[in-house]
Amino acid sequence: MYCAIMVVFTLIWAQLGDLTLVLNALKVAIPLLGISLTLMSLAFMASVYLVVSKLVWLANVVLTLGIVSLACLLSLFIPLNLPYTSTFTILRYISYYPFCLLMLASGSYYDPVEHDAY
Repeated sequence: MYCAIMVVFTLIWAQLGDLTLVLNALKVAIPLLGISLTLMSLAFMASVYLVVSKLVWLANVVLTLGIVSLACLLSLFIPLNLPYTSTFTILRYISYYPFCLLMLASGSYYDPVEHDAY
């Protein structure tokens, strides 16, 4: 919760209009937003698991769905926090495909092969 509050104050602080301030605020806010969303969903999953723990099958379903949703959330936020350029080829390949998935989900993905066919 404190990370989310820090994100709110950082983004309010970025409204002052200075471009350098906006870029620095986003560099601080995006990792904190990822941490807060991950920990809030983890806390929600743990609380629901605790409430339904007497029904073992339902507790297992909640735990499985929570782990899958956390994996999806982390697969979208981790590429945003990786360095933009790297000298390691493997790291570039690992960060390329989740980033393309994020671009595809946002609707701003540009495929040059598809657009050159016309």
